[in-house]
Amino acid sequence: MDQMGLFVKRPFSIFFSENTYSFDAKKPISPLDLTLNFISGDPSYYPFDTWFDQIPILAFFTNNSNEYIPVSVRAMGTIPITSINPLILYNSTTAITTVSLNMASVAYEIIFCGREIQPPIMAATAALLFAIVNVRNAQPGVPPIGSLADICGYFWNVALIAVSAFMMTVCWVWRWAPKPAEK
Repeated sequence: MDQMGLFVKRPFSIFFSENTYSFDAKKPISPLDLTLNFISGDPSYYPFDTWFDQIPILAFFTNNSNEYIPVSVRAMGTIPITSINPLILYNSTTAITTVSLNMASVAYEIIFCGREIQPPIMAATAALLFAIVNVRNAQPGVPPIGSLADICGYFWNVALIAVSAFMMTVCWVWRWAPKPAEK
């Protein structure tokens, strides 16, 4: 390579996972955009899924196949989760759980503490029950419904909101009484 690291002095080829890429002498080296086909992995275990692949990489000079070139690889990918950050940050999952718990506490106050039932509260709970699906699907990199993360968190949030809405409706029907006729 030249001093700038942009041009190759001798032509060489790189063998990468069943494909060969050739680079000519005195031409700039362009980065390779490669796609990996994973051998194993299951997206239903998201976000705890792991993927496995064996990638053979071999570089050699084109005019002399007996002379191999040492290879170092720097990979950049679009995998949604490539590392784990232990810092707890605000995200939509914690927001959904917080809203679900708030709805459950409102239902508790109405049912057991005798608070008056307001129709907008019942409407908000029912609307949240339908909106939570769209909030979940709008998150980036989320697999189809039914993954491990859904079982651990999402379904519990939906169940909590559904039970809260149902219990508030039952309580409203139970407490309802017709207004007395005016004389």
